[in-house]
Amino acid sequence: MSALSQQRARWNKWINRRIPPARSVTLNQKSLFILPTKAGYSFIGVAVLVFFAGVNYRNSLSFGVSFFMVALFQVALWQTWRNLAGVTLTARKADSVHAGQLAGFHISCRGENGRAQQGVMVGWPDDTLPDNGLVRIDPQGEEVDAVVSYPANKRGWLALPRLRVETVYPLGLFRAWSWVDLDQRTLIWPRLQSVEEVASTGFGEDGHRVVPDGMDDFAGFRDFTPTDSASQVDWKALARSDELLVRQFHGLAGEDVWLDFAEAAGRNTEEKLSWLASQCVLLGKGTQIWGLRLGGQVIPPGGGVSHAHAHACLDALALYR
Repeated sequence: MSALSQQRARWNKWINRRIPPARSVTLNQKSLFILPTKAGYSFIGVAVLVFFAGVNYRNSLSFGVSFFMVALFQVALWQTWRNLAGVTLTARKADSVHAGQLAGFHISCRGENGRAQQGVMVGWPDDTLPDNGLVRIDPQGEEVDAVVSYPANKRGWLALPRLRVETVYPLGLFRAWSWVDLDQRTLIWPRLQSVEEVASTGFGEDGHRVVPDGMDDFAGFRDFTPTDSASQVDWKALARSDELLVRQFHGLAGEDVWLDFAEAAGRNTEEKLSWLASQCVLLGKGTQIWGLRLGGQVIPPGGGVSHAHAHACLDALALYR
């Protein structure tokens, strides 16, 4: 193990002991750190120069300005730390996305005892992410929700790494920050391909399925319900037996679409899963009934206007092997 890896392992062990993972974290003295910013170091450097100028030229105004700057520096230290102390971060839901996209993690932020706290930033300082990877939250005495984005590079479970919480409010002379683990994770689906039409890899055994409430074959009678129309009522049966019955028909729908991993397009497992995921997304936008065969796992045909079936298939693809 390299020296850098050993140092990182020691850091992770120390931070996990000091700020353990939890679904809700309240920042306090134990979990907060604070240091001057570049502007802060420059500010105190100017204060020192003004002080030595006052000593050299025996100028009382220079002494006054220098002492005022030092006092302001100390006030900024306290106010910046206090602006972050007492903030409670709580993990909410996490969005499933496809590999290569940004996963959204929902987090709520609440100030201490309803106190307004401003300029609270959460996220990961990274120039490659939108808005430098940081999201601004201003918990003005009430709970505020935010969504932080993290890149999803491969399918499977993605655990949210430690989240940076920081503030430089009010003067930007100090930066108070913390690293919190909200114990969040989300399932990342396979990467999408460019697919314009459904390409089924198989059909059902008989090629058709029975759909209730169709108009093809008479299927008997059932009791009348308030939602039935008058045209469905069997008036002759009502005259004979005083029973209010409704004629019921069944119909035959078209062939069910099956997606089969063994027949999927692709040179390797990831390409096959990517192709199947793209087909799932395309089928999920329509009303076609379809199923998925994934090795020994079979998801029976479903679909329609609900997205639950497509999500179940995508989840299975994400967890394959």
